[in-house]
Amino acid sequence: MPFSSANKIQHCLYNTGVGDGVVSEYSGFKDCNITIHTYVWMEKQTKYLHFELTVENDEKSQLSNIKWPSPIESKPCKDGYAVLPIMQGMLLPDSEPNEIHNFMTGRMLSRESSMPWWGQVSQKEGYIAIVETLWDAEYWYYHQYDSGTSVGISWLPSLGTMRYTRKMQLHFYEKCNYVSLCKDFRAYEKALGKLVTLKEKVIKNPLLENMIGTTVIYTPSVYWHCEPESDYYDKENPEKNDFIHSFSWIGQQLKEIKARGIDQAYVHIDGWGQAGYDNKHPDVLPPSPKSGGAEGFSQLLQDMRQMNYIPAVHDQYRDYYVRAESYDEQQAVLMTNGEIDRETMWPGGSQGVLCAMLAPAYVTRNYSKMEEMDILPDGAYLDVFSVIELDECDNPAHRMTRKECMEKRIECFEIIRSKGLIISSEESVSEYVSHLDLVNHGPYSYALMDYYKVEPFGIPVPLFNLVYHDCLLIPWCVDDPVWGIGKDESGFLHGLLNGGLPSVSTTVSDKNIANANFLGRLHKEVGKSEMLSHSFLDTSGKNQQTIFGSGTKVTVDFDRNTYEIVWSDKTMTNGKI
Repeated sequence: MPFSSANKIQHCLYNTGVGDGVVSEYSGFKDCNITIHTYVWMEKQTKYLHFELTVENDEKSQLSNIKWPSPIESKPCKDGYAVLPIMQGMLLPDSEPNEIHNFMTGRMLSRESSMPWWGQVSQKEGYIAIVETLWDAEYWYYHQYDSGTSVGISWLPSLGTMRYTRKMQLHFYEKCNYVSLCKDFRAYEKALGKLVTLKEKVIKNPLLENMIGTTVIYTPSVYWHCEPESDYYDKENPEKNDFIHSFSWIGQQLKEIKARGIDQAYVHIDGWGQAGYDNKHPDVLPPSPKSGGAEGFSQLLQDMRQMNYIPAVHDQYRDYYVRAESYDEQQAVLMTNGEIDRETMWPGGSQGVLCAMLAPAYVTRNYSKMEEMDILPDGAYLDVFSVIELDECDNPAHRMTRKECMEKRIECFEIIRSKGLIISSEESVSEYVSHLDLVNHGPYSYALMDYYKVEPFGIPVPLFNLVYHDCLLIPWCVDDPVWGIGKDESGFLHGLLNGGLPSVSTTVSDKNIANANFLGRLHKEVGKSEMLSHSFLDTSGKNQQTIFGSGTKVTVDFDRNTYEIVWSDKTMTNGKI
């Protein structure tokens, strides 16, 4: 239903002390009683172009989305590209020969749009589009070789209606590139008080200082139990659906890896709860009785601290398992169509989604009990909160908008932080950065393209790190192959290029222990420094360079599997893997 189909359209000029613009009103749509008000204005001081949209008389479930404003049109050129914040980030060149369109929804505040902006560059001119009201929004893109790339916004209803004013802004440049667009968004975040650096976070939690240069170790699952209805259930090999490791066995694995050369580590402990990995949440306590219970878990935590290892637990407050003792369908997310959001993917089997309005109380309950049981770790990972799209709930007892869902997830992070713990979640997403210390990973989108059976496209670039490198700890796995990077590329080299933390499993090879220690050395140098630039040094795209605020320069060649580091003291290290 195009705006031009309205029977009544009015425009008038609008002037204020800060800007001039046009107010428009659209009404009299066929079979739809809505009135749409738009306000497009130019800010005098900055020359930013602002777009605001308000809908009146919108009845529930009447509109599925509004796409406004329409995309900027630009003619394709040899060096033109779109800048898309999918996961860590990518460029979509105008020269891409294939037809390309969204293979995911493009939902803001998820891995599909890790930051609420996109941009385009053509013959060094360009723009950045920043979405201010990002909670109920998606962006979409469509590319054809002969007509370039179109990128636009789609506004979604909140609990069924367009209930508030939607806003976005465009900044235009006569000369720019993807790095300068990232720096513009960084300045935008800083002006809003949302750019909280690791240096600032360390002041609040001194334990976080020990994370700089530290290797992240992922343990085998302490307890793994798979319900028959789960997608993970192995019908051919039923013995694989249940296995147990004792807490003392996990401790022995860690002692061995320390003896092999990983002196300092943050340890992510999986499957430690009463029913194992991804089972019975949010009722994770007591620790797995079959693995040694609270006493065995307490001893494991003590042993790790003596080893200079930071213990952290994998935890979950979204997946809401039917087999949990406190499961009550009245606490599950009720979608606007009147149905409970259900699935059976994970090992715990049948589940709904716990309404985030209720999640903070469960976090408070569990971590208070852990203190009482003397099993409080030094870190906690709240699964999926920083990767999966926001939920909304239409249950009148705890009705929740997507914005409120975001706020409640943040409240859960802050409850953990208030207890002096290092707080982490799954992937790097902008609105959570100031409330997190660490994420599981910040990969590129190739893995998702493979999952959705989409032919790989685009050029990976570290957009997220160009904005937030000095604000968030992002590990890069040094074991190959690595999820989320290009085929046949090295996770270790990507870690160097991104100045990230090293991560390994307990079965890591001696070679990769050495790589982890070297990456940790680099992180000590650059971990709390801004990533100033990223560039391609030749037309192959395989020879890349990053420069950090410490003065350190990292060059990697993914074809030759080589690296060169110029340290802040001007010394140089060369290597080949």
